[in-house]
Amino acid sequence: MNVRPPAPKAGALPLRNTRIRAVCLDGQRYDPINTEGNSTFEIPVSAFDTPLEVIADTVAMSEPHEVAYTLTFVYASMEDA
Repeated sequence: MNVRPPAPKAGALPLRNTRIRAVCLDGQRYDPINTEGNSTFEIPVSAFDTPLEVIADTVAMSEPHEVAYTLTFVYASMEDA
């Protein structure tokens, strides 16, 4: 039997950093969905097990700059919320 994973949707991306002001994905800017604590973003995930390029806008080093991240959401590691 061949089981296909469900189609991905937008998901919350919690980051352990209070200095990330926004993330960019495919040219779209996403602002945090929370106002206190570590930054949390809701971003669309188009596919599991596929690298996703994200740019974070941060002020962690005394002046604004961008940091590139590659995220991969591994289907086998997903748990029910």
